[in-house]
Amino acid sequence: MSVKQLSLRGLTAWYLVGAMILGGILGGAAASEAGARRQGLAEQEKDKKDEKKDEKKDEKKGLQLKPERKIEFTTEEGTWLSLDVSPEGKTIVFELVGDIYTLPIEGGEAKLIDGGMAFDSQPKFSPDGKWIAFLSDREGSENVWIMHPDGTEAKQISKETNAEFASPNWTPDGQYILVSKAGFGINTFEIWMYHIQGGSGVQVTKAKPAPTVRRREQHNALGVSASTDGKYLYYAQRTGGFTYEAQFPLWEVARRDRKTGDEDILIRQLGSSFRPVLSPDGAALLYVTRHEAERRAICIPVMRFSLAAKKSSTRMMERFTAWISLRARTNSLPSPRKCPRILVRSWTFRRRWRKGR
Repeated sequence: MSVKQLSLRGLTAWYLVGAMILGGILGGAAASEAGARRQGLAEQEKDKKDEKKDEKKDEKKGLQLKPERKIEFTTEEGTWLSLDVSPEGKTIVFELVGDIYTLPIEGGEAKLIDGGMAFDSQPKFSPDGKWIAFLSDREGSENVWIMHPDGTEAKQISKETNAEFASPNWTPDGQYILVSKAGFGINTFEIWMYHIQGGSGVQVTKAKPAPTVRRREQHNALGVSASTDGKYLYYAQRTGGFTYEAQFPLWEVARRDRKTGDEDILIRQLGSSFRPVLSPDGAALLYVTRHEAERRAICIPVMRFSLAAKKSSTRMMERFTAWISLRARTNSLPSPRKCPRILVRSWTFRRRWRKGR
């Protein structure tokens, strides 16, 4: 065997050894890559499972809407505001663009107490000032909620999934919330009462479904206020839905006896009468009207209604309330307590009223 042959055999051996080493390295790398790929897939599956768990948790938390971007602005005025004044007359609570704020009644900077993607509206202080009732769709459907004046301990009261609410208010004892509710298939507002601890609620007025009665005969009840002794409910009522041939007045102020269920029409006039609110001491009733094409708020002593209700004639009642409306507009209604005509939204607390023109 020549030296040349030995050299070729040596090179071949070294080549085979190098190939084996290189193959081992490449095989190990491939195995490592496959292992990493399997590990990556396992981690992805785990992430997906975690995301699903988080989604389920988020579903339990309520409506999960996230803003694409935030817009900040400063304003000193707003439209379509719902507001209320605390029982001691020091704080105003109001809603603006679906958020709820508080503001010192003397003026100052508004403080956001409840904000976010949910639309919260129509705040109302409890009689003791410890709670605020409001409407919110934070769980996906509009319902009645309560929270402390600082925005903490928000609690859902009603559990509706397909209803529209309006004008929440409190009973004098602070244990129940009165609210107007329009459910699916009804299309008209009914008054319901919910305990602050929750529950299915108690129906006060009833509007029969459209298939049962004609729409023009359905009974609407909106914006309820309870008397200080809890015996009566005051609210705006109308019969029938929207129509091009409506008989005026569209809305009338009614009083309902909570014990007997009897309903009396207290104020009936052209331009409608709606949004009745009792003064804190229960001596005066404030309502809004567009009579004579001018929107105004009129204040009337409640004792006048008690006297008029004793009359047997409905016509006499109509004449009496018409006289009261006329006298109230002239700011000369004789009563133990002055009750002047006031501007819309200027009625705040007890005697803090501003006279109209």
